[in-house]
Amino acid sequence: MRVPDSRVFQIVVLVAVTAIFAVPAHAVVFTNASVKGSYSFTLNRWIADSTLSQEGHLGVVTFDGAGNATASFTSMKDGVLSTGTATGTYAINANGTGTVSLTGAGGTVQFAMVLNSTVAKVAQNIQLLLTNDATNGVTSGTAVLQSSTAATYNAASIKGIFGFQLNMWAADVSLSRQGIVGLFNFNGAGKVTASFTQMKAGVLSTGTGTGTYTMNADGTGAISLTVSTGGTANLVMALNTVAAGHPKGLQLLVTPGTGNNSVESGVALKQ
Repeated sequence: MRVPDSRVFQIVVLVAVTAIFAVPAHAVVFTNASVKGSYSFTLNRWIADSTLSQEGHLGVVTFDGAGNATASFTSMKDGVLSTGTATGTYAINANGTGTVSLTGAGGTVQFAMVLNSTVAKVAQNIQLLLTNDATNGVTSGTAVLQSSTAATYNAASIKGIFGFQLNMWAADVSLSRQGIVGLFNFNGAGKVTASFTQMKAGVLSTGTGTGTYTMNADGTGAISLTVSTGGTANLVMALNTVAAGHPKGLQLLVTPGTGNNSVESGVALKQ
């Protein structure tokens, strides 16, 4: 039996390895069907002009996988809380970018969007940028898949401990900036407790809260807490990343804000 020349063997191996790495990776081609189901979203408007209002929006947008979209939302603008609905269309490009246009009582809003974290050909997350605002401000945010199939939610849908973070954004230099981290504990029957650490105006403090929460069928809801540091904290929330009927994440918006120049928003993740 003849042993192959080692140089010949090395050349064969090199050619084989080169051929393997020369095979192009399969590129994902996106379509309207790549966005399907309900997505919870938060949007914040950042603006440096203290005479103009910051804005915060939270809600659920549902894509049908064929170019049509509906949304329900809660907004904080000029220190005023409001709710609304919108309908419209969307289009996804092959590279995973796209646009969505929604029309409600306040007019039409248009967004550029980018899909990411695709699982089973459906995007789990979307980045959003408002593209028809003529002011010197920016409105952007994130949408996270709630469920790719129709579902209804109630107080029992959210149960357990969620770590949360909230940040306050303000153009008015006279307002105190705030940052809060802590824990929510939902009992699955409308009761919630909280513990938190807060930085406000350069001062560190801790506190607790007890209260109630409600959940709408679309996965949006509200939290009301009486806090040990004084007063009541009110938030709206939207569930996302639902598995077996329960969310792994929440998006949060504090209501009301402090005057017309601030927005406080954040996220919570299941422990």
